[in-house]
Amino acid sequence: DKDGKLTDIGAEIAQIPLDPHLGRILIEGNKRKVLDETIVCSAFLSIVDPRERPFDKQTQADTAHKKFKDESSDFSTIINLWCETEKNASSNGALRRFCKDNFLNYRRMRDWRNLVEELTLDAIGKDKTLLGEVDFEKFDRENFHIALLTGLPRNLGHWNVEKREYEDMQGRKFQCFPSSALAKLKQKPEWILFFHLLETKNLYSLFNAEINPEYLLVTSPQLLKKSYSAINFNPAITASFVILTSCPGILLLL
Repeated sequence: DKDGKLTDIGAEIAQIPLDPHLGRILIEGNKRKVLDETIVCSAFLSIVDPRERPFDKQTQADTAHKKFKDESSDFSTIINLWCETEKNASSNGALRRFCKDNFLNYRRMRDWRNLVEELTLDAIGKDKTLLGEVDFEKFDRENFHIALLTGLPRNLGHWNVEKREYEDMQGRKFQCFPSSALAKLKQKPEWILFFHLLETKNLYSLFNAEINPEYLLVTSPQLLKKSYSAINFNPAITASFVILTSCPGILLLL
């Protein structure tokens, strides 16, 4: 807090064996009843990506991975991959075959499963086995992404139509990584949430999702600067425009 003392949420985060921002996602996921989904996603983001793309089999690998992709969210793609894995890999042998057929690294997939179980049973204290219970078709996508934004409040990018690139809160220009589902879209989302930036020859965002920036009003109001303008008073209607300038561009809220 402002006095340098550990908050109650900070104390909770300290008990979770993940990076603090991922721990914060789990706490919000629990609050919003999407804990299972946030555990699966946070565990995946804590390991080396198990998806492989051999140089001599890139086309085949891309085809195999495509069936897991969600067109608007790489985070939802993670949930989809988890559900498909659990449907088709009920034993270690079945998991090995599934990994071989879909260009997935077996050891990393095992690491992912093990971390999901650890987070479910130990860190969060949920007295149940989670494997296979996440329903990709029914899960609450909105609250799932709000939980992600709570842990990654500064990781927003705004699309510059003229320059055809994204810009984050610090003014850094970047593109979605080529393997991201959003990189393939002709009509780019105006706002995206990303996990982190990777600097190679160019700057790329890894793990992206289309996001509603108004969620920041709920998750991180302390990051927003507010100014009021065009206020008109009427006996019947009072209209005010709130301009949030903490993100690239201007967001107008009535």
